Amino acid sequence: MKYIKVKWLHSSPDTPVLLYSELDSDMWEVRKVEAYADGRKDFADRNEMSGSSRLGIEPFPSLEIIAADPE
Repeated sequence: MKYIKVKWLHSSPDTPVLLYSELDSDMWEVRKVEAYADGRKDFADRNEMSGSSRLGIEPFPSLEIIAADPE
């Protein structure tokens, strides 16, 4: 398993500012937590989800691709 934390830079209160993901060996999300600027948190795994949080529908991009995005 691999664990990543991504800080998302934006000004929308309806979009998470921190994303925590547990990834399997093929880079598919297994679990996710999304944290919002107002303190809310949503989560998703293969069996449950809260709020608007959902697991990715394709493998997670490389960290280099994520880091290249200005947001």
